[in-house]
Amino acid sequence: MNTDYGLANMSKMRSDLVRRWIAENPTDTQLATFAQMPLAARTTRELPFYAPHFVNHESGHHKNYWNEIGPHDWETKTTLDLGLQQVLERALANEIDRRRNVGITNAAAILVNYKTMETLAYIGSVDYFDKNIYGENDGVHARRSPGSTLKPLIYTTAVDMGLIHSMTLLKDAKINFGVYAPENADSEFYDPVLARDALTHSRNIPAINLLRQIGTKNFYKILAESGVSNLKSPDYYGISVALGGAEVSMFELADIYATMANLGLRHKIRTDTDSPLDAGHQILSPEAFFITLDMLARQQAPTKQIPFAKNATNTLRHYWKTGTSSSFRDAWTAGIFGDFVLIVWVGNFDGTPNNAFSGAHAAAPIYFSLAAATQKYYAARGTPITNNNFLRDDLNISEIEMCDGVGGLAGKYCPKTVRAYFIPGKSPIDTASVYRAVPIDIKTGLRACSRNPSTTKMVVYEFWDSEYLDMFERAGIHRNTPPPFIPGCDLGAIAALRRAPIILSPIDNTRTVITDNADATEITFHAISDAPDAKIFWFLDNDMIGTTISGEKITRRVSIGEHSVRIIDDMGAGNRINFSVIK
Repeated sequence: MNTDYGLANMSKMRSDLVRRWIAENPTDTQLATFAQMPLAARTTRELPFYAPHFVNHESGHHKNYWNEIGPHDWETKTTLDLGLQQVLERALANEIDRRRNVGITNAAAILVNYKTMETLAYIGSVDYFDKNIYGENDGVHARRSPGSTLKPLIYTTAVDMGLIHSMTLLKDAKINFGVYAPENADSEFYDPVLARDALTHSRNIPAINLLRQIGTKNFYKILAESGVSNLKSPDYYGISVALGGAEVSMFELADIYATMANLGLRHKIRTDTDSPLDAGHQILSPEAFFITLDMLARQQAPTKQIPFAKNATNTLRHYWKTGTSSSFRDAWTAGIFGDFVLIVWVGNFDGTPNNAFSGAHAAAPIYFSLAAATQKYYAARGTPITNNNFLRDDLNISEIEMCDGVGGLAGKYCPKTVRAYFIPGKSPIDTASVYRAVPIDIKTGLRACSRNPSTTKMVVYEFWDSEYLDMFERAGIHRNTPPPFIPGCDLGAIAALRRAPIILSPIDNTRTVITDNADATEITFHAISDAPDAKIFWFLDNDMIGTTISGEKITRRVSIGEHSVRIIDDMGAGNRINFSVIK
């Protein structure tokens, strides 16, 4: 509002009204005196307007009710803690001021008590009145790409389906789906990686592989049950949902992380006290959510980036995950601490990208700063925030010794063990067979055909699947694999110890899309074997198309349709996959 313009117009209107009134009521001279008194006006920004985005949200939420009761007095009591709201507003504004030099000018945040599901703080933008950032927009309910913040839900689903536990060894190697070749954010590949490390380090390829095993339609249902609205069909997203392909709001993301903190029992978030806490419904098993939380808790807070908050947060355990959307348009950090879920978003409402919009470097420091401010707020009121123990007595959870870096139970020859949780009867647990003792010929150092106390000694080596060995080799990681057999050993016995070759490309049950007007496309065929020099014979739809050795690639033109690929090595071991070419 232009106050000078407004005052001039109001003075003129008042004078006109007084003249008309005096003309009809000439004896009312007192009114003429009042008309000479000075006018005072304020802009709307000068008026008290606390938590503006939250107030607007509540107004819209209750609009139908207020229309029904008409122009009467009304009152609603919200769940917002105004004192905490203002503390976090100041903390968020300070954090943005520190980052303006790298183009970070806006952020949003929401804080929810996951036990009561009450919204305690709701900041839709860093400044409601700043038109340069479109500050009136509500970032809490804006739908954006969540980046990797949905990965914990993928891992929870995989744990619940019995596909993995926290120490399962996952593949982080380059893959392609026709013209689409997803990569990790750093364009590097860790190759074999433990599930818990793949989650906390936000590796894209393991998450995509897990989603393929889960099935995009199954995960789509989990998202819908978790409160994500306005979803398109499952086929629309495909595997991109693992990397932020399905847009969600900050409010919905807070709902998902609150469900995680409640071990799968989903309640709706509350914004006013008129809405009681609902009974909730269970999404996946509580044990699966517990194992995911245990994995997330292993990620340390980036205290070097937030030294001013270190002392305030070092006693609290955080279960947190970052996310960065494609082309650096959105930076996220979502986390759980104490009784709270905190979601922070950094970005521009007009979608302008910025390389500084990284979940780890832009949103995470702000998240921990707001968490520290929350901790100080409650400590000053005599109710300090404490850690919660998610390991309930009723959970079907066991803790066991596992072989570190391998993913199975610690066997006799495992050199290093680590304790991990698993779900009895569901988690894929067996004894790690990587480390085995085999007879070695004392004279030659080669692997003996059989054990003989006078001519051999038992030595422990690592026995990895050929696919993992290939990954280790590409990563430059040396593994202590056994030497070749001594000449003269029975070939049948050797073949029995060798594993079947593995097809790396094409990928089983995938589709390759032809993007031009052709009726066929080039497909790469790639397989590996335990034996580096083993011959591998290739058959496409029962027609032999070539011969390779382990790791060698060949390319053939394949027409539109459903196809079957079969390989056989020179020892008779084989494998088979199916794929399709579409247009």
